[in-house]
Amino acid sequence: MSIAASSSSETMLRNSSPGSVETCRRCRTTESWGENSWCPNCGYYPVVDGAAGEGSSWSDHLPPVQEEEVEDDRSALESIPMWFWGMLAGVLALTVGSATVRLTYPEDDGPRGTIALIQLIIGAVTMLVAHGVASRSALKNDRRLNFNDILLSWFNIWQPTIAELPGTCKRVLGMTWGCFAALTAVTIIGGIDYSAPFRTEPKETIKPMKVIGAVADAARAQVADEDPASVAEALADLQSQAGAEQGAGGPKTMKEALAELGQMDEQLQDLEGLDVDAALADIEKNTLNCFVYGVETDRRNVPKAFLFAANTRGSDQHVARILTKDLPPDEFRIIAVRLYPAVQKEPEIDTERKAVWVEPIVTCRLAYTGMTETGELKNPEFEAIVVNQRGRFESTRQDQQTTIGTR
Repeated sequence: MSIAASSSSETMLRNSSPGSVETCRRCRTTESWGENSWCPNCGYYPVVDGAAGEGSSWSDHLPPVQEEEVEDDRSALESIPMWFWGMLAGVLALTVGSATVRLTYPEDDGPRGTIALIQLIIGAVTMLVAHGVASRSALKNDRRLNFNDILLSWFNIWQPTIAELPGTCKRVLGMTWGCFAALTAVTIIGGIDYSAPFRTEPKETIKPMKVIGAVADAARAQVADEDPASVAEALADLQSQAGAEQGAGGPKTMKEALAELGQMDEQLQDLEGLDVDAALADIEKNTLNCFVYGVETDRRNVPKAFLFAANTRGSDQHVARILTKDLPPDEFRIIAVRLYPAVQKEPEIDTERKAVWVEPIVTCRLAYTGMTETGELKNPEFEAIVVNQRGRFESTRQDQQTTIGTR
């Protein structure tokens, strides 16, 4: 029988009396189908299931369809997400950059400390911002978290962020890079002077004695034919030095410095032809016996400067730093040989400087043009080694010697 005939027969069954005629060949129900083309009781559809036998359908004999399993043939490296590679690249860049800064500026008195401080601040701010964003997201989705969890339970705060990766990779990158930037600034770059905000050191400006000292040094160099420099160059160096010492206050102009000398700018215009003997005679120099308490060395452990101390303010303190290149070669060798076996762990005086500490067994006579408010010598120069007078110093001014104190 054709599908059309089957359909018409089923229609006739549905239109007949519902009380005596079966309307479904599958479930033998007499319930009327109404306007539907399928049995409301078992879902029998004559057009599709016309050849069905006793309650069976052609779809019941179809084989089950097996779902294909997609095998992941990627390697371990290929399965790592791209954001993770970006995080490793940032960590490597911070490490190489910090090491480059450390090798470029090996000395502590260079800009290394400033660079490390800037990187430390940037890293800390990045960490705080990333943690704040993660905390806001965690508190929004979990009412059980509170302010204490933000400070103490970092794992609970960052767990939702990690679970939502890679959509939240920016927070993870910011936290990782900020933490590593702060860590490398402290450990690799270093050189940060943490005690600088707590120190009060007087700012020294250009004073009349400094101007006279600079002029005399330039004149002495011209006479001795040792690196001759004009008076103008000496005054320019003095001005730049004073500007660096003043810091935020700005450099003091040479005109303002000369005003302190009582309008002597017009007289200094002819200093190129200054009589050397007359200039040196006007300078009053003092001498002071100081002992060596520290040796600064370079990367090859060769002494580059000696640190001197003396009692200028009631107790022994740092008074001068003399470069080894400014010492006579014979005197330098004698001092170095004496100090080599006298190394000790702690400095002889209280100081924040960094050096190799030595026992105070070498005393030298230093010449200076004045003394700062903190007791340090101005324009110190090496004169001679004093034998067997450790800690004893004298002041000489115009051939008159006066004992200042004994350590």
